Amino acid sequence: TLSMFQQLMNFHWWDLIQLMHETGAKIYKTWHTTSAHPCEFCQAMEGKEVLVDEPFLRENESVLGVDGGIFNNNFVDVDSAGLHPNCHCRMKMRATL
Repeated sequence: TLSMFQQLMNFHWWDLIQLMHETGAKIYKTWHTTSAHPCEFCQAMEGKEVLVDEPFLRENESVLGVDGGIFNNNFVDVDSAGLHPNCHCRMKMRATL
């Protein structure tokens, strides 16, 4: 049989959300920087964990960068890792029952 992680990798986002609501499992996504020199805003997002049905950053929310800059998200909810063009951030998934 497939592990829960292997099963999760075969699902699409909406399937994960439905699975979470139907089973009571909690499925989290975590922001991770992969660049050797991430921007100050991605550094601030490093390690942020939210449920898979929640955005990392909501529309009209701001991120305080590690160097003191402010990123104002004036667009749409940020549902996956990637704040800006050429962003190298990724997300990791974690599930609990």
